[in-house]
Amino acid sequence: MRETLFVIPHEVLGIPMFGLLGWIVIVWLVVGTGWMIWYHKQKKLANNNDDEALQSPLMFIVIVALLFGVVVPLVEPRHPVSNEPIGMAIRGYGLFVLMGLVCGISLSAHLAKRLGLKVEPVFSLAVWLVISGMIGARAVYVIQYWHRFTANDPTLGELLGRIVNLTQGGLVVYGSLIGGSIGSWIFLRRNKLPVLDYFDIMMPAMMVGLAFGRLGCLCFGCCFGGTCSIEDWHIQFPPGSPPYRAQIFRGEFPLLPEIVRHHTGAEAKVIPMGPDGSEALLEVTDAGDSDFAKGDQLLFTLTRTENGFIPADQWPMMFHFELEDSVVAELKMRDGSRTIPLKLSDLPAASLPVKPAQLLSAISATAICILLLIYLPRRRRPGQLLALMLTVYPIARFLLENVRNDEKGQFGTDYTISQWISFLMIGLGVACWIWLQRKEVDQASA
Repeated sequence: MRETLFVIPHEVLGIPMFGLLGWIVIVWLVVGTGWMIWYHKQKKLANNNDDEALQSPLMFIVIVALLFGVVVPLVEPRHPVSNEPIGMAIRGYGLFVLMGLVCGISLSAHLAKRLGLKVEPVFSLAVWLVISGMIGARAVYVIQYWHRFTANDPTLGELLGRIVNLTQGGLVVYGSLIGGSIGSWIFLRRNKLPVLDYFDIMMPAMMVGLAFGRLGCLCFGCCFGGTCSIEDWHIQFPPGSPPYRAQIFRGEFPLLPEIVRHHTGAEAKVIPMGPDGSEALLEVTDAGDSDFAKGDQLLFTLTRTENGFIPADQWPMMFHFELEDSVVAELKMRDGSRTIPLKLSDLPAASLPVKPAQLLSAISATAICILLLIYLPRRRRPGQLLALMLTVYPIARFLLENVRNDEKGQFGTDYTISQWISFLMIGLGVACWIWLQRKEVDQASA
């Protein structure tokens, strides 16, 4: 896991990076973006050479990626305790998503040219696909985890702020596929373009984007697998990561009783409180020589407190600074009569071993992309790549859900919401194959 790849410092050689110089960089990128758009239009008017016409849009994509992935947000992050400026953290998740976007659009443009389609609409289509895909991905996530957004009775403004806040992840792949497909269909119909042909060239590109996106999930720590043996192929994540926190609040961490024993001398057991909590509950089973009594309940907290503790979801960024001596957690009596501050060195050094779900998902998406590219020259009619993706990907996703451990069963079953959507997608894929076959038969008999 590497959530923060590097941090652009607050100052370099005494020059502030996010003051006047930062605004100069932003203005330069905006002007450069406008020039690239103008250059592309001039090339298009001058000739119809697709190779030259492709150069400007690709540069435009790179500039937009830099603008939104590196320069934005304009407000410089600050230390959560001291409130001092700390520079700009460049996140691994965002970088991989941008790489997937650039590579996916480039592949779609190449396939459009290969199939004799117009290349220009690919770039406009990409804008619709990305925007509608992100809306769909966020919408499904918000629906699935609505209880998290409404926790602690937020005001309407706080609720909306939580919904639009993407800094801690919160995008669902199936939501992006559904939203992106709807947005793409609207764009293609409005511009009277062959819908099935463009959907076919979108499918391999979407798998490329998914593969890069899963590598971003690996950097962030989300979409993690279930716990496994240390002898199995596994990954362990650092303190503060989503698997680390989830294992604590689910009561899966055997080292929490050792922390209690080390700091108090008492024996305790973990009482699971669920993966969405902010505290872990322990109960004293043997007081020993400690000041506690049998049955006393202790709370282990990773979140910010009134004392200014660094919240666990900011630990990965703070690893670039002096976190070792900072108080990052606390152990306290449930009635608040006693509190023991904990430093990072007092906590487990890593999560329990988990299955490498993110890597398996990236490998699966890459394999599906290769399959689609191999099938492309063999398709008999437009839409068959779409039907193939609708058939193969849900099966792969259904199986991968058995490896993951960050979603609960839905509707009173052991199936996750993604597995239920997989059932629907497989049915849609079969229906698409039948419709294409009947359409081919009708055209042959006409």
